[in-house]
This record gives sequence, C-alpha cells and structure tokens, in this order.
Amino acid sequence: MNICILSKFPPLEGGIAAKTYWLARGYAETGLNVHVVSNSNITPPEYRIDGCYPHIKELPGITLHEAEEQFPWHIPEEPHSLAKLVDKVLEVHKQTKIDVIDTGYLIPYGIAGYLAHLITGIPYIVRHGGSDIAKFLDEGHLASL
Repeated sequence: MNICILSKFPPLEGGIAAKTYWLARGYAETGLNVHVVSNSNITPPEYRIDGCYPHIKELPGITLHEAEEQFPWHIPEEPHSLAKLVDKVLEVHKQTKIDVIDTGYLIPYGIAGYLAHLITGIPYIVRHGGSDIAKFLDEGHLASL
C-alpha cells in the first residue's frame, strides 16, 4: 500500500515536522510505502535545520518528494506553494498509485491534500497542530463557517 504524507518534514524545523518524521517512520515500519511530499526545499533557510538531508534521504521505506522550485507557467514573483504541492502529489500518484493522502497542518498542506483528493478521488486524512486551528479561529477566518 502506498501512502502520501503531505506536510512539514525535515529539514523544516518545528513540532509538526518532527511529528511527521515519526509518523512516516511508523508507517514505514508497518510495511507501507511512504511518500512524503513537502516544500522544505523552497522554504527560507532560516526555517531549515542544516545537515538533515543525508539522514532523511536514506530512511528505509520512505521517499521524500520536494516541491519544484520553478513553476514556469505562473507569475515568477509568486511562490505558488499550494499549487506546487498539489502538482507534486499528482506526480507521485501518477508514478506510484497513492492509496491514501495524509496531510499535516491546515495551510497549505491540508488544502493541497483536499484539492488532490478532489482531482483523484484518493481518500485523505487531515491532521493539524492545534495552533493552526486556533490561529484561524482567533483571527475570525473560520468563524463564519
């Protein structure tokens, strides 16, 4: 079975990245083929941990897929992180036939997972870190839902 985890992942720093790392390892230890899609490579360096790549690229049963740095058919100044993540999930699905999409953190990963689900019909899981829910509720963004 192939599972795609769409979330923060090392070398990104922080609690969600750490939780995703251990979740991916746990999935892999059960025999699942784990494909992690992240935008860690296009995140500013001050949010990344130096020296992680040799370790994370050699984790058994886990393949890291990073968002493309360039998205040539859009305005160059706009990072389009959401579109890049959806595009990478669709690419991974085309290559490996993903069975489940597991997303961590609501924006952009949860939305990207939902869009990939709408396009492909793949079931998806939405996880959040708690702070992301509170952030949107406190600012009134989700209050009208």
